[in-house]
Amino acid sequence: MGSNLEAVLFDLDGVIVDTAKYHYLAWKKIADEQGIPFDEEINERLKGVSRMASLDIILEKASRAYSPGEKEALAARKNDFYVQLIGKLKPAEILPGVLKFLPALNRNGIKTAICSASKNTDLILERLKLKGYFDTVVSGKDVKKSKPDPEVFVAAARRLGVENARCVVIEDAFAGLEGAKRAGMKAIGLGDPKILTNADAVYRDISRFSLSDVRRLFLNGNGNGQEKGQEKEKRNGSASSRPRGGGATASTTKTADRYLEVDPWKIVENGFHPGRGRVSESLFSLANESMGVRGYFDEGFGGDRHQGAYINGVYEARKISPSYKGISTSGNYMVNTLDWLYTRVTAEGETLDLNRSRFDGFRRELDMREGTLAREFTWHLPSGGRVRLRFSRFVSMETPQLGGQRLEVEALDGDVDLQLRFGLDFDTFHEASDRKNFWDCPRKGLEGGMPCILGRTVNTGKMVFSGFALDAPAGTRKEYFEEEKLVGYRVALKAAPGKPLAFDKKVVNESGFDSGLPVDKAWRQGVEAADKVAGKPYDALQAAHSLYWGRLWETLDIRIEGDPENQQGIRYCVFQLHQTYHGNNPRANIGAKGLTGEFYNGHTFWDTEAYCLNFYLFNNPAAARNLLLYRYHHLPQAIQRARDIDCEGACFPFATINGEEDCGLWWIANTEIHVGLAVFYAIWHYERVTGDEDFLFKEGAELLVQLSRFYASRGQWSQKSRDFGLYGVMGPDEFKLMVNNNCYMNLLSKKLFQYAGEVAARMKRKAPAKWRALESKLGLKEAELKDWKAKAAKMRILQDRKTGVFEQNDGFFDMPHMDLKSIPVEQFPLYHSWSYDRLYRYDMHKQPDVLLFLFFFNREFSPRVKKANYDYYEPRCIHESSLSPAIHSILASEIGYHAQAYDLAQFASRLDLDNYNRNTREGLHTTSLAGAWMNLVYGFGGMRSDGETLSFEPSLPEKWDSLSYRVLYRGSVLQVKVDRREVSLALVKAAGRASVAARVFGRKVTVDAKGVKVKVPARPRR
Repeated sequence: MGSNLEAVLFDLDGVIVDTAKYHYLAWKKIADEQGIPFDEEINERLKGVSRMASLDIILEKASRAYSPGEKEALAARKNDFYVQLIGKLKPAEILPGVLKFLPALNRNGIKTAICSASKNTDLILERLKLKGYFDTVVSGKDVKKSKPDPEVFVAAARRLGVENARCVVIEDAFAGLEGAKRAGMKAIGLGDPKILTNADAVYRDISRFSLSDVRRLFLNGNGNGQEKGQEKEKRNGSASSRPRGGGATASTTKTADRYLEVDPWKIVENGFHPGRGRVSESLFSLANESMGVRGYFDEGFGGDRHQGAYINGVYEARKISPSYKGISTSGNYMVNTLDWLYTRVTAEGETLDLNRSRFDGFRRELDMREGTLAREFTWHLPSGGRVRLRFSRFVSMETPQLGGQRLEVEALDGDVDLQLRFGLDFDTFHEASDRKNFWDCPRKGLEGGMPCILGRTVNTGKMVFSGFALDAPAGTRKEYFEEEKLVGYRVALKAAPGKPLAFDKKVVNESGFDSGLPVDKAWRQGVEAADKVAGKPYDALQAAHSLYWGRLWETLDIRIEGDPENQQGIRYCVFQLHQTYHGNNPRANIGAKGLTGEFYNGHTFWDTEAYCLNFYLFNNPAAARNLLLYRYHHLPQAIQRARDIDCEGACFPFATINGEEDCGLWWIANTEIHVGLAVFYAIWHYERVTGDEDFLFKEGAELLVQLSRFYASRGQWSQKSRDFGLYGVMGPDEFKLMVNNNCYMNLLSKKLFQYAGEVAARMKRKAPAKWRALESKLGLKEAELKDWKAKAAKMRILQDRKTGVFEQNDGFFDMPHMDLKSIPVEQFPLYHSWSYDRLYRYDMHKQPDVLLFLFFFNREFSPRVKKANYDYYEPRCIHESSLSPAIHSILASEIGYHAQAYDLAQFASRLDLDNYNRNTREGLHTTSLAGAWMNLVYGFGGMRSDGETLSFEPSLPEKWDSLSYRVLYRGSVLQVKVDRREVSLALVKAAGRASVAARVFGRKVTVDAKGVKVKVPARPRR
């Protein structure tokens, strides 16, 4: 048997839901009509058996023989009765333990399948709302032989890409268990041990065992045919399954699910992995800030998938009925747009579908140097002939509205007649809204040889025009077609061996329409945009796109010698970050999933300023400036939001697309008010690094005033100590609700007040006219500045003077302690397995809180204080957020915990590639991508940017031979190289300056084109 459990295969009836009673009633009705005896003993023999085989068992006691036609009619009649009965199924009928066990499997990377003889499997799963939990479904529609034949289990394993020996089957019938054993799989029985004697272990139902029990059975084969001692183990947790608290060991509760090749410049999937289909769709996403598309199959796919294509700024809305004043009533969310890759391929009456078609040679490749995605395989036709297909695509970085798609086909064994459809399809659904479609199409047609269609969202009226030009082989006849929400071309051709054919589709998706623009004007504007690229050669458009990436990598690349996994990981992070945002549109921002999925609704959070901005600040300062301008452009909404919650100034929303608060959870939206503090930090950091006083004295100063007004009005004075602070809040650690005086928020509020005062003084001195204009515009009085200064001076900052440890909030040190070792691994993430209020009861925290401000303002805290706080808080951190590992790794590297720093960094840079959190299927973790960059540059690269000059104290992991990276700083490109012996700094592209000042291991240096080298001092390694 293999050493790792990779898949759990479930029977449906009696395991997931008890439909046996419905089968019984339907069969009994047939038997009664035919005058045939039917009882529970006969019904027991039908479990796990196909419909026709079940009928044969019932007819054993019939008084006459039945013809094949009569049998078919009876079986169909039975199914009609059965379908009527199960049509009333509800999720409440799901059997005990299922809804807890399935998410545990999904989170831990264990693939899942339904293996049922029932041809109604899809209907049942749909009624129970369980389809999304399973990677594949094999039913009576897919196999010919019934259990105990192993065909259904073997088929499921093959679809999942898993060896039979790495599967465990859960069945309630002897025949099903026998089929599992014949397939070479372990088998768990649900029911009576006296009947299920061929099972490796028997339980009453799924609630009676855990994932740890299944793993132990799988590895040791210690099932004894009945439940014994399982409940005690489940309560206590086994040592092998518990997360280990302290240092980097918390990250070891996450395990890699690696199935892609390790390559320094490519992401490669060799062989199709259907059980990881949605994960692949996320990982192979392409975008250009304006639009993004998941890596779904162009030709469609009949199995589980998330076909998503998104356009920045295109969103839908739902209104929320207000319950109390100050609770958000808006609900905007990024909506799935159109399938502009729509392609259908038919030959010999079969439409290509990798869920059902026979194929081999599957390979999918994302080339990060070129910015292209390609996929190829060989299709086996019903006649035995073969067709080789290659799909490729790009989303243009040069032309934001442009997407390119190429299909290459070649017959391998003889001539093949092919029918192709290329289209634009608005008949898509939004998965997070009960799979609803939110588009109508007020206009469509053929314009200048281009199929075109205009979509409009039903609630917000956002319009998207799409049109495409199709370059086909000479002599190809293209036939235009249209349906309600689909337009395109039909093509019929004959493919011949040795004569590959290529079809190039150039798509323009235009969405930048003014609000209220008439349909006809939007149509004309879209056609004009499409006309500009229609006549250009596909290869030229792709070459311009790839040249863009080539120039970009000259500046953005990070090179690691000695660690190919992290080399691939960090390049992937940089690639996806730049795809997500590069500053073309100052009214756009960065969603938590970028343009790779609908989870988090496409909302922008505080992550942008706290994490992502650092990447852009040193790679694309203009983009960093535009991210700040996004907040400035939405000041009116933030000012209104502050009024809604009885405050002054500007309160930036916790979650937003258009500046409104879209988080309907009041206990988050109304207490997690530290978004504005992240905006303050971003302004402070941006100005410190760039020296851009033009921005600071205009937009920056106005933001600072309105932010200061908000926190000054939101804070209160203590009755006893007369300290000032923030009450009833939630800090970055989302496991602490409605606390008083969160240290992170209080400290950043203090710094905001101080910085606002300092900027005011500087403007009075250096730009008095601008200051007077600002005073007039905002009605700003000197008394406000004095008030902020007084509140900063009396801000409550809790710190143990003896140890140097900051107290996260009032009373944190006195909270009950949670030993992280005591939590079984299958309970992660805790949001899914703990009651919500239980999360708030302990000193355990979700992500860095105190440690975050120690990183932001690093130079202000001594090594002793940083170490003391890390030693206290890291063992209490459960790392339930992708925001967590990078900050911990950076600080661990700084204080000498090098092994811990490396473990956490590995987790950060490959979070999505290795699906550590088991939720990559929902879309990429954009903030974690930025955190990984910070991890490399600030952590092992040792850079700090909160001082007057940049400083560097790098520390390489043991595994690495060297690290090199480049940063844009004050208009110049600064290259940093680190190896075991020395740190080298040089200006490789100087813009307006011959040198920059820096510090390396505390030593002042002047860096110019010739460069400077500093020897790496010996450091203690812990």
